[in-house]
Amino acid sequence: MKKFLSFVILMAVFALMPFVSVNAEERTVNTQDELKAAIADGTVDTIVLGGDILTTEKITISRPVTIDGANHKITYSLPLAADWTGIYVLHFYKTTGTVKDITLTGAEGAINVNGSTITLEGTIDVSGNRAGGIELGKGGGVTEFPDVIADNATIVNTTESSTAPTVWIDIPLAELDNLDSDDSAADEFDVESWPFKGAAYLTDKDQIQMFLSRDNVPTGDTVIDVSDEFTSVDGADDSNVSDDSSTIQKREEPKEDNVANENPNTYDGLIFYLLFGLISFVILGYSYTKATSR
Repeated sequence: MKKFLSFVILMAVFALMPFVSVNAEERTVNTQDELKAAIADGTVDTIVLGGDILTTEKITISRPVTIDGANHKITYSLPLAADWTGIYVLHFYKTTGTVKDITLTGAEGAINVNGSTITLEGTIDVSGNRAGGIELGKGGGVTEFPDVIADNATIVNTTESSTAPTVWIDIPLAELDNLDSDDSAADEFDVESWPFKGAAYLTDKDQIQMFLSRDNVPTGDTVIDVSDEFTSVDGADDSNVSDDSSTIQKREEPKEDNVANENPNTYDGLIFYLLFGLISFVILGYSYTKATSR
């Protein structure tokens, strides 16, 4: 009888294993050290700011994670050197991630998307960074192309100027165009999710810069206006721009009717029926064993 019950229990464990998942952790942080510890902990998939945080170094993220600012701010608090030193508030390195409802300020750039794909959600304020907001690039040894998906975000940059764009792509134009002879540089990125009003190619820097306001597009002998190529139809539509030219509103997507708001990873009903069936099986098996052993 004991062997029979052991067998039933073992089969129950194997039957339920595909439906039992370990919930990843959400952690609230309030300091730079807590933020770095949460990033280093692979069991944490969502990091929530419990308040404003001051940092004294670039925060590098090299694994998939969500940074939920909860409408708080991360400020790089040290004085910036006179020359460029590559200080960003957040640095995503060869990974994916999501950044939500946050202000990132005080550095040379707000976010460095280095060979990564990052999704922006909610209000993303990149104001107050000396060189601009978000850089897309490929650092040394990086082969992955960066991308930013921002169609569910409201991007704010009150300090955007002709020398401080909201987004800049620091990848040689020749490298982009040579990827596919049929594609332009803009085709390598999710441009439709970037509802910007203006863009420029700086020949002296071999860099593409994008602006929330077309008035901030630089001019000069080393500048080629590529606004028509790097702004989508939606981006050129004034309905996506608030009265404040420093803000681009998120685009409203059509909502599907009659779609259940369910988590596809929830198996509560299925687990109940499996447990009910297994318990019934155990009871019947026990009853049968008792009956045949008399």
